[in-house]
Amino acid sequence: MLITVEGADGTGKSTQAKLLSEWLKSKNILHILTKEPGGATKECQKIRELLLNPENNISPRAEFFLYLADRAEHVEKCIIPALNKKQWVISDRYIDSTKVYQGIGRGLGIGNIEEMIKFASFGVEPDLTFIMDADTESVLSRAKKSNVEFKGGDRMERENFDFHNKLRFGFLELAKTHERYRVLDATKSIEEIHEQVRQVFKNLLGKNFI
Repeated sequence: MLITVEGADGTGKSTQAKLLSEWLKSKNILHILTKEPGGATKECQKIRELLLNPENNISPRAEFFLYLADRAEHVEKCIIPALNKKQWVISDRYIDSTKVYQGIGRGLGIGNIEEMIKFASFGVEPDLTFIMDADTESVLSRAKKSNVEFKGGDRMERENFDFHNKLRFGFLELAKTHERYRVLDATKSIEEIHEQVRQVFKNLLGKNFI
């Protein structure tokens, strides 16, 4: 399975991805935990620095193509090899972030960029996607305070409230388009959310899985 964890900044995606990884490990399920941008190679890490450093001023289209470059590396050198070894993959962000952040947030239009996203990802679609959802004001403040990589928030986190509010509702609209999406209430406790994640797998794979 390819499992992705999506949502706006500060919703607790990374925390839930790590907890899911720990839980799968306890079930002896071979898997990898990865992320975008910057999760695959040293080249991806350099792209991540370009994209997220608040000192950089990048146009929307250039930003979009940088995310695609990161994804092409990520899928070819990380995700596909793992899936070919029959390992599960958990990715903290993937194709849906590009659809929402660049398609909706930057105004490029999902319809205009969808084929390019598919090309960069080799057509590899998630089997299951968790979308973390919470009110924009609280999670944005949390994201900026908790960012240890870029003090005061990265380049995306420093965007205005309206931009981030578009992202929230963009993810919610996207969740209506396919059965692979599961929306989780990110205002609940970390433990409650993790239990919801486990319940999803129980429903999909049977009680014996839990």
